Amino acid sequence: MRPRAHDRFATEVQLDPSSAAAFALNAGDDNPLHHDPEFAARSRFGRLIASGPHTTALLLALTA
Repeated sequence: MRPRAHDRFATEVQLDPSSAAAFALNAGDDNPLHHDPEFAARSRFGRLIASGPHTTALLLALTA
């Protein structure tokens, strides 16, 4: 199927804390929000969050 103008695509991704932490560390992102549960729990997010490069990689994979 060839894409046409105005076609849409979507996916749903659920990341577990260990995979988000592993991606951040492998990408060289040492921000504790991505791999230190105790630090992240005290942040405004209240838990680990995925890094920017992680979400960007997921978006790029979807558009490929």
